Amino acid sequence: MLRSPILALAAIAIACGDPPPANAPISSADAAAETAAATDVADNGLDVAAEVAEEVAQADASADAQRIPDTPCAQGCVKWQACMPLAACLAACEVDDCAQHCVGAPQVQSCEDAAACLGIWKDSQPFSTGPYGSKWRTQAGDTKIPTAEGTFSVAERWNGRDVFVFLTTQDGFAYAANLWKSNLKQWLQASPKNVHYVFFALAGKDKAAAQALVDKQRDLVKTQVSKLSDYEICLWSKRVHFASDIAQNFGGGLFDLIKTQGGQAAIGIDRTQNWRQIGLLQTVGGAPELRLLTYEPRYWNWEVQREAALSSYPELVVPVHKASDGNHFDVEVDVGPADKLAEYDTLLIDLGAWCKDHKDENCAEWDYIASAALCERPLVPVPAQKCQAGVPDVAEVKEGLGLCGDTTATCKLAEDCSPTAACKGYVAPVTAKKGIPAEQATCSCSNLDGTPIEHKSSCKGDGSGFAPCPCGCSLEFGRWITPYHREGRWVSDVTPSLVYFRAGGKHRIRFDAANLPMVDFALRFQKRGSPLRPKKLVDLFGGGPFYQDYNKKYKPLTVDIPASTKKVELYALITGHGFGTELDNCAEFCNHTHHFGINGQEFSHTHPAAGAFMGCAEAVDKDGTVPNQFGTWYLGRGGWCPGQDVRPYRVDVTSAMKIGGANTLTYKGLFKGVDYVPKPNPKPQGGFGASINKRSWLVLYE
Repeated sequence: MLRSPILALAAIAIACGDPPPANAPISSADAAAETAAATDVADNGLDVAAEVAEEVAQADASADAQRIPDTPCAQGCVKWQACMPLAACLAACEVDDCAQHCVGAPQVQSCEDAAACLGIWKDSQPFSTGPYGSKWRTQAGDTKIPTAEGTFSVAERWNGRDVFVFLTTQDGFAYAANLWKSNLKQWLQASPKNVHYVFFALAGKDKAAAQALVDKQRDLVKTQVSKLSDYEICLWSKRVHFASDIAQNFGGGLFDLIKTQGGQAAIGIDRTQNWRQIGLLQTVGGAPELRLLTYEPRYWNWEVQREAALSSYPELVVPVHKASDGNHFDVEVDVGPADKLAEYDTLLIDLGAWCKDHKDENCAEWDYIASAALCERPLVPVPAQKCQAGVPDVAEVKEGLGLCGDTTATCKLAEDCSPTAACKGYVAPVTAKKGIPAEQATCSCSNLDGTPIEHKSSCKGDGSGFAPCPCGCSLEFGRWITPYHREGRWVSDVTPSLVYFRAGGKHRIRFDAANLPMVDFALRFQKRGSPLRPKKLVDLFGGGPFYQDYNKKYKPLTVDIPASTKKVELYALITGHGFGTELDNCAEFCNHTHHFGINGQEFSHTHPAAGAFMGCAEAVDKDGTVPNQFGTWYLGRGGWCPGQDVRPYRVDVTSAMKIGGANTLTYKGLFKGVDYVPKPNPKPQGGFGASINKRSWLVLYE
């Protein structure tokens, strides 16, 4: 029940998505109650709204005396009260010269912009009471840092929305010194608005000199901030902090971590209050840049969005593999009964690739393809019996006479020579014999669609029995590119592969990766409300070496679509590889395009970010690319980024299909609109020729 009809008027306006008018009768003292009123309306629906409207109609006109101040700052608070406590915002208007700029500047385009500037949120989370740790990805405890403006406390600033980045300097630390030669304005304007930057000195031999570096940095930043807009001045004056003492005197969680993990140029606390290691803040061959620091908090924000999306739907999580040596595993997993799986319309692969102790230096250094494939099921096993092992051919060897010591006298045995001379170099003859092939047995496996596939199994080398039936693992249903010396986690939508799990029961999954030290792998079946289910995958076109004859092998395909089909989707995994040897740097760094024809209608997939200097870096908070890797992670690629899952090309092609009839499908891969003709690089720098790693299907939904 609402407290009063006066408050109800504002509550109705909020529930409908519009801010209340300037003359809405509500006082700042009643702002908290107004918030509760809005929540009450939202929670109780139309019945409560009708009750509220009735109360408003009966409101006493004398209440008009209590109003929100008709000032730009107060009206800005009303406008953005969806994420900020109105009373707290109005109070800030009274005491904070920045408040008006925080809520009313032209740059303030969202409630989040305003709340980040003022530092107040409706959904603030309490600071965790621990237990705290001093290793990466453990819970961060409080740290109190003296500054010229007073003590900066992580616990007091904590709200669950903000993240914290601590950047250290030290006398003689060239890496940190060079960071301050970068463009400070560019750094701040690239930063997400919910980050606190704290700069401090980790003193070496000269404590005064170390602190002087921080003081110099403070003056540099203040000068730069003064050149920004009023909103940016207010935002960053509240979010960039400089210690007035060296780190050895802080105590608390930050210094405990430094003692445990060693000197770090930068340290973070993410939105789950965990310590996070920060990667390399420079491009290969380039100078350190503060701008690159901004990718870490952007990534942490993206992680929060990912977790919110995952928790939005009912799901069944099936663990496949728990963190251990993750380069290769081949496991059988039971996904449960078919009738239970039929309730789910979405399938995700949740892959975590971790460094030992979550330390970057414990991860492997190169970007490689990692893939997950589904395997055929054993159907008719090999017979359990002893068998004829394979015997290799024996080649003929002709006799070769030896020599007695250093003489020219020939010999076969020592007796053919004098007592003082040995027979050396004699080769005994060997008669040629044909080997015996290993005995083979017939067995069979069930393809993923239930079709039997016959195989041959050979006898083991010791003749004790036949090797297991060689059921294949050829259906790739997930692909990733490993990061350079960093860890990451990716959740990939592979819903078309529900086709192969619909029978329920046990499935064999094979995972291969050359560069992931520890792996968590799980399947997440979700209910997202779709009435359709994928019923069949029709295999289409593969890939191969990318050169002038690439397209000659692709002939038109005819595909019959059953009349029961409700939706058809084109689904493809496409990545380009090869660099250095060809002038156009294909196919890793060139925009190769892929053109699928369906009954004369074309569907094209392009890679415009390929070759862009920061093409993959800009995918950090869009696609979850792991930031600040120790390699060329930032360069745009043709269909992939290091430290990211390969995103399938998916497009609804139902309108182009003849449902219940035959369809003609074509494909070609092009570069700049024509067949790709490799041109030798006049200055090759290693690398290899262009190729396209591609699998494509039609997905039929019913």
